[in-house]
This record gives sequence, C-alpha cells and structure tokens, in this order.
Amino acid sequence: MIDMAMDEKEKGYFITDIEYNDEILKVTRADGSVSEEPFSYHNLGFYRNQMVNHIKDNINPFMDDLSKDSFFTFVKRYTAIIGGIVGLYFLYNFDIHIIMKIIITILVLLAEVGYYLYNELYLTLVGSEVIESLAYEYYLKNIDKFRYYDKEHFTDGFIVPPEDVGKYQLTQDMLTQIIQGIDDFKDKGFEPEEMTLSYKRQTENVKSMV
Repeated sequence: MIDMAMDEKEKGYFITDIEYNDEILKVTRADGSVSEEPFSYHNLGFYRNQMVNHIKDNINPFMDDLSKDSFFTFVKRYTAIIGGIVGLYFLYNFDIHIIMKIIITILVLLAEVGYYLYNELYLTLVGSEVIESLAYEYYLKNIDKFRYYDKEHFTDGFIVPPEDVGKYQLTQDMLTQIIQGIDDFKDKGFEPEEMTLSYKRQTENVKSMV
C-alpha cells in the first residue's frame, strides 16, 4: 500500500505490506525494513489489525496533504505557463537580434513543456494515491464487513485483508461489489470462515470475485 506515514520516525513502524506462507510471516514497513518470523494466525491477525489502526490514524491528514499537493501543483503549472507567455511578450519588445529572440523562445518553450510534463506526471501519481486512499477510507467505514472473529484460531480473520487493497489496486467500486457478494453468501447461510477471495486481472483493472 501507499506510505501514509506523516514523518520519518513513523516510517519505522507504519506497515505497508504483509506476506506469508505456512512457515514464514513477512512484514514490510514504510522505511523499507522487512521483518520475518515464524507464521502464526495470531500474529497475522495482530499485524493486520495494526495495519488497519495505522491507516485509521493517518488517512485524514494524508488525504489533506494530497489535496494541498494537487492544488499547489496545479497552480504552479499554470503560473509557469503564464509567466512564460509574459516573458516572451517582453522579449519580443526588446531590441535584440531576431536570431537571439528565436533561440531564447525555443529554450523557454522547451523549459515550459518539460515543466508541464513533470507536473502532469506528478498529478497522475497523486491521482493514483487519491484513488487508493479513497478505497482505504471506504474499507475502514465497512471494516465489519471484511473482518470477523476466527473461532478456529481465536483471532481476527479477514475476508478482505487490508494489505490486499493496495496490493491488488482495489477501488471503492470493487469493494462495494465484494460487500454485495459477501452479503449474498451470508444470506445463503455461509459463514465468513467459508468465504475466500481470488483476484483476477482483466484488461483494464483488477476484478475481485467472492
């Protein structure tokens, strides 16, 4: 998942991914550190709940920062364009050789295009983080749909684990579809322990199936 840690110190314990098999449980944190330990359902549930709590604590200030970044990047992008136009206007009113004017114009235009593309790329990155943040916000609001008490292992179990939202690029719409599927299975008498998910990548996005 995206790094929502608000400072460098927090990166040391903010969990961004959880991987496991029958023997090893691996936890990745925002500072890039990875810890490994013998697998147990208790520890798996513990780290997943810790991940949920980290997201709950940080998602609002993180989304506030994303909004500010988007706004200021948008302003800087168009301020630079306006500044370039004004600069060219004054340039062509200076009495210098036409060749120099052409060279300076080309350099200014290249700089403007490069800066525009840089900001466009950054806004695309911010946009993907906004989509993931909105998915996690929806996930938290509906956590009781995705989390249950695993009576066999005496710990919390997850139909949709928190790490899967970022790992499989689940959107809010996909999570809504999954909830509908969960409710349908519950209406048919299935217990949460009997429900498993598989994720199938299609041409445009990740499709989640219950």
